[in-house]
Amino acid sequence: MNDGHGGDPDGRTATERTPPDRAACRRWCAETSARWRAGDAAGARMAIDSAEQAAGDDPGLLVEALAARSTLHIRTEEYDRAAEAARHCLRIAESLRRLTRRQILAVLHARVSRGTVLASDGAPVHSRRAAPAPTSAARRADGLAELDEVAAHPAADRDVVDRAVNNALVARLWTVRRRVTDGAAQVDAWLWVARARDVAGRRGSRGLIVRQAVDLAVHTGQWERGWDHLTDQLDHEERRSEQVALAAKGAQLAWSRGDLVAARRLGQRALTASTGVDVVWSRLYGHLGGLIAAAAGAGPVTAALTAYARCVDQAGHESRENRAWEAAQTALEAGRSATEVRAWLARLLPRGIRDDRLRALADLVLSDHAGHAPDPATWAAVDVESLGAVDRARCLSARGRAALRAGRETAAMVDLQAARLALRDWPGRVRDEVDATAAALLDPPDVTAAQARVLDLLVEGMGNQRIAEELGCAERTVAVHVSRLLHATGAPTRTRLAVREIRRRMMTAG
Repeated sequence: MNDGHGGDPDGRTATERTPPDRAACRRWCAETSARWRAGDAAGARMAIDSAEQAAGDDPGLLVEALAARSTLHIRTEEYDRAAEAARHCLRIAESLRRLTRRQILAVLHARVSRGTVLASDGAPVHSRRAAPAPTSAARRADGLAELDEVAAHPAADRDVVDRAVNNALVARLWTVRRRVTDGAAQVDAWLWVARARDVAGRRGSRGLIVRQAVDLAVHTGQWERGWDHLTDQLDHEERRSEQVALAAKGAQLAWSRGDLVAARRLGQRALTASTGVDVVWSRLYGHLGGLIAAAAGAGPVTAALTAYARCVDQAGHESRENRAWEAAQTALEAGRSATEVRAWLARLLPRGIRDDRLRALADLVLSDHAGHAPDPATWAAVDVESLGAVDRARCLSARGRAALRAGRETAAMVDLQAARLALRDWPGRVRDEVDATAAALLDPPDVTAAQARVLDLLVEGMGNQRIAEELGCAERTVAVHVSRLLHATGAPTRTRLAVREIRRRMMTAG
C-alpha cells in the first residue's frame, strides 16, 4: 500500500500510475474476501495488492480497493494499517462529486474500519491474539458513535450492518472482561446484546450477535442465558455458516452441562450443515461439533480428532487457534490423556499457540490433567482474573489440586471455593469436577447428629471431659465420637480436625 505522499489524492506519483481495469479491480476485491474466508491470509494480501494496482489512477476504483484493504486489515488485526487505508479511502471519496452505490458502500465499510480502530480499546475483533494498546475514552466513544451511525445509515447493506453492529458489540463487551463479577457491568453487557440483536434483526444477521451473547454467557458463567439466546435463534438463522456456528456452540453448551443427547444432536447438525461450506471458521465449527457429538457417544473420538485436523490446512488452524484449544479440551473431557492431546495439538499447530495467555491456559490445564503442577511462569502468564468464569474455574481448581498435592490445604480451599463461586450459575461437568475435588475440604463432613455436636464443641477448643459435661454424656462416648470423626474426615489428629473444620467454615460462610 502507498504511504500517502505524492501529488495525487491517493498519494501515488505520476510514475506509479497504471491504467485502471474496473473488472479486474472488482474481481480482486472479491477474491480478497474469498481468500480470507478460506484462511489464506497471504493470498488475501496478494489479492488486495492486485486490486489496488488494477484500480490505477481511477479515484472511484481506489475508494473500493482501499475500503476492501481496510476491511482486510481489521480482520488480520493490523489496526494501524486499517486506519491508514480507511483514511485514504475517505479522503479520496470526499474529492468525488458523486458516489455510485458501490462507492457509497465502500465508504461505509471504510467508516466501519475507522470506527473499529477507534473503539477497539485493546479488543481483538476476530481472534484472541494481541490487539492494539487501549485507546482514550474519548476516542473510544467516537469510534462507537461512528459504528452506531453506520449501522443506522439508510444506504447500509447487510454486510455493512453486520460489521458495524458486531464490531461495536465486541468493543463494548471487551470492557467487562476484567469486571466479570461486577453485577452492574453484566447488566450493561446484556443490554448491549439486546440492542445489537434488535438492530441486527431488522437489518443484518442476528447469528453474529447470538454468538457474542453465548460467549458473554460463558465469560460470566450464566449458562441459562447463553442457552436461551442460542435456542431462540438457531431455527431462524438463514445464513448457512451461522447455522453451523450456532449449532456447534449449542453442542458445546449441551456438552458442558452433561446433556449428551442434545450434544450429539447439535454436534451432528453442525457437522452436517458444514458440508460443502468453503469458509475456514465455519468448517472448523462444523468439525468441532462433530468432535463433541463423538465425545457424547456418536462415534469414535479418535476419528473425530483426525477429521478436525484434516478439515482445513495449517494456515486455517493457525487462524483459529482458540478453536483448536476448544477441541483439545473436549478431547480431554472425553477421556483422552494429556499426552495424547498435547501431541495432537503439536501436529495441528506445529509452531505452537501464539497467544501468550491461551498458551499458558493450555499448558496449565494439560499439566493438571497429567497430574503435576505446571511451571510457575505458567501461572503468572495465565492472568486468571481476565478469564471467563468457566476457564477461570478450571485454572483455580487446577491450582487447588496442585496445592493439595503439595499439602497446602488452606491455599487449596481458597482456590476451590473461588472456583465454585465462579460456577454458581454454570451447571455441568466443570462444576461437577470442581465439586468432586472440593468436597473433602469444603463440604460438611458426613457425620451423625451426635458427632456434629461433638465437632461443634471440638472446634471451640474443648477437651473430651468438657465436651462430655456440655452434652451430658460419658467422656468415653465423646472419645468414640472423636475417633469416628477422625476416621470419617481422614484427619490425623483432633487438632488437625479442628483446624480443617474452622477453615472450612470460614471459607464457606455466607
